[in-house]
Amino acid sequence: MKKRKVNFGFFALVLAMVFAMIFGACGEGGLENLINPLGGADIQGHDLDDEGNPLVDGVSYKVGGEGQAGGIVFYVDPEGFEVAGYGTAYYLEIAPNDIPGKFKFQLVGNNIDGTGREIGTGRNNTAIILNAYPDAPAALACDEYENDGKTDWFLPSDHELRMLRDIGIDAGITGMVGTYWSSSQAEGRPDQAFVTDFSGSSAYTYKTEEYNVRPIRAF
Repeated sequence: MKKRKVNFGFFALVLAMVFAMIFGACGEGGLENLINPLGGADIQGHDLDDEGNPLVDGVSYKVGGEGQAGGIVFYVDPEGFEVAGYGTAYYLEIAPNDIPGKFKFQLVGNNIDGTGREIGTGRNNTAIILNAYPDAPAALACDEYENDGKTDWFLPSDHELRMLRDIGIDAGITGMVGTYWSSSQAEGRPDQAFVTDFSGSSAYTYKTEEYNVRPIRAF
């Protein structure tokens, strides 16, 4: 029986064509565009400015400065942080004012599975809360909030809210007095959620209590 010769030159040519197609489809970003497909106009980052702040849609921001949607920037991560369920962001900004009134976390203190406490979980928490209880007052107020044409505001997570308390004055955030709801349910306590008192303490309390609300957003 005759042995067939393998044409390695042919296979090399085919591989070269495949790689050319991949990199051509990815554009200037190369394979990074395939590895990070969640980038978009709302949540993306590119280069850094001269002070090390990331550029988002060609613009950089600073803690204490005005954000993309007219709020105040209070968190910057040049390497980006994961916004659970949505992709990568580089900044957090807080709305310029509280939403008027006092709000309950829920009308009835029932369990909500899946909320987190870390930075980057607030947006997904808000979606989880409203998916389970569409009339949940604090989350709904933030979800319906709009400023400078942006509607992707949310109720901050426990750690996002604590950061606001810790750096608020230095970042030029004013008017936050009293206790504010987070979007984080207390572990092992289905009828309670975390709050932060801007005089210095954080704890959890019953979801049917009424407290302040200030939306934030990630970009």
